[in-house]
Amino acid sequence: MPLDNRVKILWIVIIGMCSLICACNQSDLTPVEQNGKWGYVNSKKEIVIPPKFDDALPFSEKLAAIKMRDKWGYIDGKGRVIIVPNFDDAYDFSQELARVMVDKKYGFIDKTGKVIIKPQFDWASDFSDGVAHVFVEGKQSYIELDQYIYK
Repeated sequence: MPLDNRVKILWIVIIGMCSLICACNQSDLTPVEQNGKWGYVNSKKEIVIPPKFDDALPFSEKLAAIKMRDKWGYIDGKGRVIIVPNFDDAYDFSQELARVMVDKKYGFIDKTGKVIIKPQFDWASDFSDGVAHVFVEGKQSYIELDQYIYK
């Protein structure tokens, strides 16, 4: 077998293994809406977390953002509220932090709900490779995760 074909096969195997690892780290629970409320079903379409939320996002890093009475918080895979809903908006966890909005400003919390980076940005992206893109007063910048985590 020529070397080029072996390299292609190796890449296919590596990509396949990465896909499996990523799939194993994700919850098999999917948000579902019934009668105006959101809950979660498993891969067999069985209701695992009954619909009781006003809105719900998919799980990320073992927690899911849910909306109750106009505020966002987070639940675990059993439907237990882990972070009480008191955010105006909430997003997926990425690199152990979730972006949240309070009073039209974005900041970041950890998985206990502790504010790690106070809401101060007009807009912020999720962290990727340790960096988040932010805007303050129309000016864009970047913040580095290790500025806040490793102090």
